[in-house]
Amino acid sequence: CPRLTVMNWARKFEMEELSEDPRESAVFVDPVADLFFGIYSYSIGEFKSADEYFKRFSEKVENYEVKVVKSPSVVSKLGIRMFYEPVQGDTVIKFKELSSERINIALEKAKEMGIPVNHTDILVSYRDPEILRLFFGYRHCKFLYS
Repeated sequence: CPRLTVMNWARKFEMEELSEDPRESAVFVDPVADLFFGIYSYSIGEFKSADEYFKRFSEKVENYEVKVVKSPSVVSKLGIRMFYEPVQGDTVIKFKELSSERINIALEKAKEMGIPVNHTDILVSYRDPEILRLFFGYRHCKFLYS
């Protein structure tokens, strides 16, 4: 399952246990994977690569919103937590363009607002059609095989 794979990569990356570059081993096409690869690339300082992945994500998902969140817990890797658990905290900045430059500007604004860097996180909100497919697929299988 691509979503489970991305979730595992995210947890391993946050815990500093990711041994290989996940971008090289991915064989599936999924907007969540593009978003993860963008955030991953951004986190390791490859901004040009991050922007390419962000563009691919933006082409697949029409409506999305990027939020800078003041997290109550310490954030070790920016934007990674959203791939495996709900992000907690107050939204302090919202924007609609996903790019390395825009993230840098928003993080600078959050810093000016007095939010500690290690309590600042990124959350990308969008409607995920995969959830509907999984839900109705489950109901369809349940109906057929019950």
